[in-house]
Amino acid sequence: MRLLRKLRTQRSVRASRRAFPVATPRETQAIATLKDRFAELSASGKLIEEINNPTWQQFLLRLAELVETEDVRQFLQWDVIRKSMFVADAPYVRQELAYLQGLDDWSTRWGSAIRESHAGLPTPCHFHASSSGNLIHHAYHVAQYERVTEQRISELQSVFEFGGGYGSMRRLFHNLGFRGSYVIFDMPPFSLLQEYYLDTIGLTVQDVTEFAADPTGTCCVSNLDDLRQVIDAASGDNPTQNLFLATWSLSECPLALRGAICPMLSAFGCHLIGFQAQFEDIDNVAYFRDFAAICGHKRVETWPIQHLPGNHYLVGPRSTTD
Repeated sequence: MRLLRKLRTQRSVRASRRAFPVATPRETQAIATLKDRFAELSASGKLIEEINNPTWQQFLLRLAELVETEDVRQFLQWDVIRKSMFVADAPYVRQELAYLQGLDDWSTRWGSAIRESHAGLPTPCHFHASSSGNLIHHAYHVAQYERVTEQRISELQSVFEFGGGYGSMRRLFHNLGFRGSYVIFDMPPFSLLQEYYLDTIGLTVQDVTEFAADPTGTCCVSNLDDLRQVIDAASGDNPTQNLFLATWSLSECPLALRGAICPMLSAFGCHLIGFQAQFEDIDNVAYFRDFAAICGHKRVETWPIQHLPGNHYLVGPRSTTD
């Protein structure tokens, strides 16, 4: 039965790709803008500038090729996206969905929050067709944060997400009632993709100047100087309402970049971090133990993710009622 549902889902996606409607004028303009901006990145050499990893270089070159030649409205079906930032029906997703469905507010909150958008043509979850494996997986992370901290996402003032994929987590925060300022730091091509996706689903995207003057939307940046500027604008004077979010991204980047990011985190008293125990020659378990101490956060909780062996969460601040 499960295999039959999965095959039906795959056939449905293939049929959707073949029958995709003609782009509206608004979609045509958004696609043209994205293509132009990718072309500018490529022409300037900034597409893979400062990317030393050959695998990532090939990934970004392939992404640029697909933006130029394929229907951007179906980007969640592209090979490079599916391999790197879209969890489909991985075995652990069923367990994560069961956890969400067991929450007291599943029917009033989580069920609607994980209702998938058609933007990008995501593959539906074959055992929960109104959502996707990716969105369920993201929601599980957020639910762990709320469990440990006893703080709802909607109570936060600002979020700094390090490595934002295509913008899915930002969308989920909105679905869960977050209305504060949101900053995503990523490589330039991903920042462009995030802006395209978030604009497509109707979320306000601001450039650095607009955000610095009035941080009411989302700002996608890839430059450290810009990042410092927008964090200063968004963070306010109450770190307990500011979240630093990094699900596997910080643990997969060089130590030099981590070192550049850490000084900015004093403005963020809340953390939701996922990481693998080992990345190349870096012991991430030791790194994040020191990370918590360096950031001065004594009430963080770190634990191995049982259904994802070799991976861990770091979440805080732990509720004082524990």
